[in-house]
Amino acid sequence: MESAANVVAASSFSLQAVLGRAWETGRARPGLFFALAFVSQVPAIVANYLWVENGFGGIFWPRIFIEMGGIFCKLFFQGGLAWAASRVLRDREASFGEALGCIAARSLHLALMALLMILVVSVCLFSFILPGFIMISLWFVAIEVCVIERLGVVDSLNRSEALTHGCRMKIFGLWAMVCVAVWVANYLGAHLVLLLGAPSLLVFLAGALAASVPTAFGGVMAVVVYFELRAVGEGRSFDRLLTFFD
Repeated sequence: MESAANVVAASSFSLQAVLGRAWETGRARPGLFFALAFVSQVPAIVANYLWVENGFGGIFWPRIFIEMGGIFCKLFFQGGLAWAASRVLRDREASFGEALGCIAARSLHLALMALLMILVVSVCLFSFILPGFIMISLWFVAIEVCVIERLGVVDSLNRSEALTHGCRMKIFGLWAMVCVAVWVANYLGAHLVLLLGAPSLLVFLAGALAASVPTAFGGVMAVVVYFELRAVGEGRSFDRLLTFFD
């Protein structure tokens, strides 16, 4: 039976605990998480480069599809980050190849979920804005549920909605923080290289490399959020909860 101290420790969702655990987990395998985050951006690098090189850089609306494609790839590859981070959190071995294998094994579920999330959130954002932010908070750990609990698309979304209940404002704050960090890192990395007169491919590459750091942290953080939400919901301590996956 859980001790009273552990139950009290798990009684509330703590931003400080999430950020601290995410930092420690990221430090344990920085190269692995960085590589997975960077790979998720490769299709967007190629698409942006071809777009600019073919003289379409000034056309705005079609570029939205490139951005949505980039978001799709990040959500899709988050499956690998979720698997790897869940392993590292439990002091288990994890490799880049195994993470890609996890993505391949759950590829259909991850692809369908990413498409559904992008479609629904985009419609909500473009129509009313606020409902889009709500949906982001509701489905924040859906990818993690799909990979770790191996549920289907709809079940993963419903499970995420149940887990995030009562903590969505804090979760939205975490999401917004990571988004700002990714944008700033991408902007600074790309423009620093641009000032040096580098070709467009290097500019996009530099931006993606810089953005991979906060992207990797955000991916690890989402996994920590998932386990933290489960600990709160089940009345267990975070560390005690991890033992149930061994």
